[in-house]
Amino acid sequence: MSALQFFESTIKFSGGNHMPLRSTLVRLTNGHSILISPVKFDENQLQELQKSPPTHIVAPNNFHHLYISAASEVFPNAKLLAAPGLQQKRADVKWTSTLDEATWPHQDELQMIFVGGAPKYNECVFYHKATRTLITTDLFFNFKNLSNSFGNLIFKIMGSFNKPAVSRLLKLLTKDKVQFQKDLRRILDLDFDRLVMAHGEIIESGGKEIFINALKERGLF
Repeated sequence: MSALQFFESTIKFSGGNHMPLRSTLVRLTNGHSILISPVKFDENQLQELQKSPPTHIVAPNNFHHLYISAASEVFPNAKLLAAPGLQQKRADVKWTSTLDEATWPHQDELQMIFVGGAPKYNECVFYHKATRTLITTDLFFNFKNLSNSFGNLIFKIMGSFNKPAVSRLLKLLTKDKVQFQKDLRRILDLDFDRLVMAHGEIIESGGKEIFINALKERGLF
């Protein structure tokens, strides 16, 4: 089995449009399987997940939690890990703990970096060292082939319409730019090439340079 497996879905957005949505399963050499940002899995996807059931289900930021409870029902033995602040926002979920770099037990293989400075957002980014893959959620978008419809006007406003981009919304949510940029520098110190995001097409190679250029466009680097 591959160390990384991706599960594609969509979520209904404005104007009846559907936005692409991705979940990532990371299989570690110690036997743990980390499911990052679960989607609404179909039957085939659930059967595939059953081959190596997730031991941990991660809500990586304060926006990506919609399908956490459903995933927990299918995999009741998995630990539920919340981005900082999400336990308060989703008190209805029986979380195991909050994601914390100091206590994350898989740093040697799947490094986690908390991006501070945007408290309503609070994303945790993951770096799979063996495959040089950076796994983001809403920190980066790479939409392609979106229709030029009124429903997608918001992506144009946010600067992420049909191109690799950092959303203007992230800049609006950033309250402590010094802390935010400090954590970005830690991410950019990582030796990643592939860039995975929750929304849009995976960038298989050259992801670091593309990410830097998107940050510069948004005035965040």
